[in-house]
This record gives sequence, C-alpha cells and structure tokens, in this order.
Amino acid sequence: APAIELAEGGFPISKFGSDHFPGPGPYSTASSFGDVLYQPELAQTYRELAEGGVHAFYRGAIGAKLVRFMEEQGGLITAEVRARLPNDLPHWAAHACSRSR
Repeated sequence: APAIELAEGGFPISKFGSDHFPGPGPYSTASSFGDVLYQPELAQTYRELAEGGVHAFYRGAIGAKLVRFMEEQGGLITAEVRARLPNDLPHWAAHACSRSR
C-alpha cells in the first residue's frame, strides 16, 4: 500500500511541510525542508490495520497503546471502554468500519 511504503521508505519534507512540521521528536529526526521523514511505527500501525481490520484497532496492540496514552494524558478512553468496543459503536459507525479489497 502506498501509505505504508511512504511511511516506511520515507519522503522528503516539502517547503510547505517544513513550515508546518514540528521538527525532530520521538518518531522522526526530520526537521527541515529536504530532510527525509521516516515513520516506521506509523507503517507498522498501517500494516496491522490492513491485516487485522477494525479488530486490530480495538482488540490488538494499537488499541492497547491508545488506552495507555489516553490514561497517561487523562483522556476518556480506558481499558473498560476499550473492552466494550466495537460492540458499543453506534449503528451508523458499523457501516464506516469495513474491509476494502
């Protein structure tokens, strides 16, 4: 998938992107125009979603990381909330969660 390839293989930050990119951090060393932005963790997340679908998000490692982050930041998604998902999704959301291929 193109998004996985770009995240994993990297791409140069454009002039526009360099004006809006936060700079080096825990997920990248790129910081200015022309630097190559590599996002291997994002590529892995995309891969897990492509392979596992909605359940990879709610029941897999992605959901666990989300809960951990939300709890650290005082967010609303807890392990208890995650355990109820996706069964507690509104009816309309079930149609938004599908596999394409």
